[in-house]
Amino acid sequence: MATALRGNRVRIGDNRGGVNGWTGRDRVFGLCVEVEGVRRPNVAGKPRGPADA
Repeated sequence: MATALRGNRVRIGDNRGGVNGWTGRDRVFGLCVEVEGVRRPNVAGKPRGPADA
């Protein structure tokens, strides 16, 4: 899960608050937009793929 953004870098963490490290946005391959039928906040307008970036 992406837990922070800094320029073109994304901090990756787990669902318990742990931090796994940083990676580039080009290495993020998915975006969670819905969980059990509930739309996640702040996903509107996010790039959907390389063509949108």
